[in-house]
Amino acid sequence: MTAEREFGKLLKSLPEGVLGQLLLHGDDAVWAAIAAHASTLPEEVIETLATSHNDAVQRNLARQAAELPEGALYMLLATATSDEIRGLVFQARHQLRTDIRHFLEESEGLPASA
Repeated sequence: MTAEREFGKLLKSLPEGVLGQLLLHGDDAVWAAIAAHASTLPEEVIETLATSHNDAVQRNLARQAAELPEGALYMLLATATSDEIRGLVFQARHQLRTDIRHFLEESEGLPASA
């Protein structure tokens, strides 16, 4: 687990463009490793990862679906290779909507339909 955490820190510290080069020249294993840290990456990188048809990449993204930008979720849904991945994304979208509704109800006193 320490190596994985260190890899995540390394990804976040890369100069602009280097991550893009890793994606451009990396194989599926590199993409999957990067996707495991998607929630800490820039939105354009996440959206690029979401276009992958690789199962390991999609699974790593789906595990973090609740933390991904909405555009990446739609891309992931469009390229999803299994019902399991689609289910994880739909579950995350549903949870996000529920969280927003509860936030509005509790903090602003607004009805859930607002």
